[in-house]
Amino acid sequence: MFHPHAGAITVRVGGSELPVFFVPSGLADYSYAISLAQQIRVSCPIHVLPWSAIGDPLPHSIEDMAERMIPLIQAIQPEGPYRIAGYSSGGILAYTIAHALICKEESVEFLGFIDVPAPHDLLYKNKDIKHYFIEHVKAVVSESECHKFDILNKGDELAVLIKKAQKLGGYDLNVDISLETVKWQAIYHFSQIAGAYEPLPLPIKLSYFYAAEREPSHLPQIDMVGGWRELLPDLEICSVSIPGRHVSMMENVSNRKHLAEAFDRALL
Repeated sequence: MFHPHAGAITVRVGGSELPVFFVPSGLADYSYAISLAQQIRVSCPIHVLPWSAIGDPLPHSIEDMAERMIPLIQAIQPEGPYRIAGYSSGGILAYTIAHALICKEESVEFLGFIDVPAPHDLLYKNKDIKHYFIEHVKAVVSESECHKFDILNKGDELAVLIKKAQKLGGYDLNVDISLETVKWQAIYHFSQIAGAYEPLPLPIKLSYFYAAEREPSHLPQIDMVGGWRELLPDLEICSVSIPGRHVSMMENVSNRKHLAEAFDRALL
């Protein structure tokens, strides 16, 4: 979800606590945080950090992307301690932001991951953009309908693939194809710079909320928490199981309530 404004977006203002800054997912979407905020306690102010607008230069690295986010955070909260969270591969950016803040001698008191793969476990990171798009479309439809999208051909241009996915019922019919093409180029670029990131251990506790249920059989099975433990064995990780799969843990209202309650406890 691209946003035309340069600043962070306030979801909830006021409250007695330090704010939480949510990072967009790897699909540039921050709507998950708006939904989740409705069930997080009202004493906690919440802001979301948008990606750069369409047409802005793409970041050279995820570290570069994190540096662009810090002025957005500090325009709202000039000094730490900071509280940052991210969902899906957007959590990799959240980690990078936390690292950048700590390098600036700022304090980070909370880092929250919501089902975040480790950089080396990112799906399709070594594939081209059209493969990435096709696999994403298949991943969000039901198992019973997945076979319909086997006709999507990597030989087609990306714009053609988007149109075909629309006709098959696997993509929003109301989008502008040219804007979607640019958006997917940014999404694909993010997957590449996130997959190339080599995180260093941080002197903080990571609160990790992971999906309890396995993904459909046509998707590779990844141990999300285990990937981070493998990568950073000395990082302190507190893991919490949340009902649902990667998508349904956030989209299902009951599952999201479980997530919000666990999030509230971790913020105390």
